[in-house]
Amino acid sequence: MVFLLPRPPKVVFFGGSNFLSLTIWENNMPDTKKIIIFLTPLSNSKNRKRRKELITNYCKQYNFTILKIIEKNTFEYSILRDLVNQTKDASTTITALVEDKLLNNPNSIILTTVLGTLYLLGLIDTQIYKKSYQEIKLYNGIIIKNDFLSIAAFSLYYTLESYKDKNNFSFS
Repeated sequence: MVFLLPRPPKVVFFGGSNFLSLTIWENNMPDTKKIIIFLTPLSNSKNRKRRKELITNYCKQYNFTILKIIEKNTFEYSILRDLVNQTKDASTTITALVEDKLLNNPNSIILTTVLGTLYLLGLIDTQIYKKSYQEIKLYNGIIIKNDFLSIAAFSLYYTLESYKDKNNFSFS
């Protein structure tokens, strides 16, 4: 009998105003599902540690292998290209777990569009979650099938309306 032992993760940190922590787990165990997690950055180390524990427990409970943890407010095209390439080359469907705070951010319109398209193509499963201090809570049933294209369209509409209102403001 052969046992596959997981290798330690590679962690890559990118500095700057938009902090990104990208963790790549190399243990591609055949009996686990794969997940990519999108988070907003936290500045408090205590909260970061607690969130890491919640994610680790969630992934163990549901038998997920973490491919990447992306912690960022805005997403460059290179990150999204990597996501598309990774999902199209995957032998199994990858789950994208997205923090709900990212959905209220106009900078995430392209992210939600890409996730929605990949979901419709059957390349990924999507889940939206809200973090509490005890657990990761999934939004099951609130957003029908986690329709990221509808979320992107609403975010774009809301952003354009906000922009239009600011430019039509008059002092009467």
